[in-house]
Amino acid sequence: MLNSVMLSYITFVYFGAFMLYLLMMVFGRDILGRVATYVSVAPMFQWPGSWPIP
Repeated sequence: MLNSVMLSYITFVYFGAFMLYLLMMVFGRDILGRVATYVSVAPMFQWPGSWPIP
């Protein structure tokens, strides 16, 4: 995968998580914060090369 495509995908995912956290603070609903956490953690499990090699 090209680095620029990967960077744009990661930026989009984390922007979506940021918007969910912002909505959680505005509306006061905890479920939005939980969804934002899952959205921000999910890409780490999707790409096998995203974990550092010890």
